Amino acid sequence: MFKHLEEMKKSDGSTRNLGKRLRSTNLLLGIITSVYGNLDIGKPYRLRSLNLFEFLSRFYHLTHVGLLLTTATLCMGLVHKSNSCPGQSSPRGSFLLYNIYLYMLALTIAVETFIPVTFWVLWHIDKSLVVNTASYVGNDSISFFFNLCMHGLPTIFLLVEFFCIEFFNTPGHYALIFGFFIGYLLTMYVCYVVNGYWPYGVVTMVSGVNRIGFFAVCFLSICFMYYSLIVLNRIIWRKKKEFSSRGAAGESDPSAKKK
Repeated sequence: MFKHLEEMKKSDGSTRNLGKRLRSTNLLLGIITSVYGNLDIGKPYRLRSLNLFEFLSRFYHLTHVGLLLTTATLCMGLVHKSNSCPGQSSPRGSFLLYNIYLYMLALTIAVETFIPVTFWVLWHIDKSLVVNTASYVGNDSISFFFNLCMHGLPTIFLLVEFFCIEFFNTPGHYALIFGFFIGYLLTMYVCYVVNGYWPYGVVTMVSGVNRIGFFAVCFLSICFMYYSLIVLNRIIWRKKKEFSSRGAAGESDPSAKKK
């Protein structure tokens, strides 16, 4: 019996180690994809930045801000995982880093869920609402794969990481999302005053009260998507705990061991 228990413990340990390796791989792939989406490597030569100013000006767009957030968040997650030791109490600095990471992940998953959903819906309605069609149509244009690296694949890696952690519906997360949203609106407005145009065609189509309403709908959509993810996270973790408790009960049941 004791030999059987030892074998089960070894099996559980190897499963946990495999899970950690897969999670670290997911974080690395997410970092690589988000960095790739922010660089010019996957673009045709005619669309690549000619200087540093041109390169930095892309962060006027929410897509590239989201990719930057993704890179920073997943790097933070990787650093935390490399510093944390299983079975030992985490130092105070590591605990603080983990809490900051949770807030960053909450913000990033909210933004990076909103971006691809909105992008692909508007893309299928009218590409000019979200992009300069000359850059995406024709032979010498941005490929579908590179488009996915900007609007899709990073979100998948973030979702995998998000569901690996038990999240709670914290008001602070919504406050951070609201602060980021207002900050981006102010950035867009300042750039509009300086450059004379908005980053997305859909913003140009609405004005006055309608524009305010449009931004309000965007913010409520972000909050709704994030809340939906939190609910799904709860369901998954509740099922996981129920499954774990049934397994633990089975191990402690003498009749189950005899069988």
